Amino acid sequence: MQDFRIRPAVPEDAGSIASVHVRSWQQTYRGQLPDEYLDRLVEDIPRRKEVWQRIATTMSEKAALFVAVVGGETVGFVNVNPSRDEDLDPQTFGELGVIYLLEEFWGQGIGKALHDEGMNYLRGAGFTNAMLWVLDSNERTRRWYERQGWRVDSMVKTDDRGTFVLNEVRYIIQL
Repeated sequence: MQDFRIRPAVPEDAGSIASVHVRSWQQTYRGQLPDEYLDRLVEDIPRRKEVWQRIATTMSEKAALFVAVVGGETVGFVNVNPSRDEDLDPQTFGELGVIYLLEEFWGQGIGKALHDEGMNYLRGAGFTNAMLWVLDSNERTRRWYERQGWRVDSMVKTDDRGTFVLNEVRYIIQL
């Protein structure tokens, strides 16, 4: 187990967050999404860097972005915010928007620490429940969320990417 720390992200972390975002998608979704799509994601790093820089710059008392750092390198991140789902009250429902961790750091407690940091932030911001979306084919991650206390909800959504469709299921947890 490697020493790590979780800290609030700053705008200067945007490049490493974008890189982790792409690399973790390539690692996590290989076999679930088309290889061609995953291989081309590296071309998306500059755009993602701009997005994460904007997010890190505009955090509020209801939204946060944290990074996991090992030996000075960002290896994972979590972003939480008010729920964006129209059927949920954004005053009481927070959202675990994204949580990603590089595969070589799985099973070391870093993902759990990121998750817990996000959940604690949402509690502290006054949310009483939280929700998240996960690919229905992502069995490993779904089992992991269920071990953290999340329960599948009846809501599903599809995201048509042109050459393939992402099918997602919603999970809910009481904070």
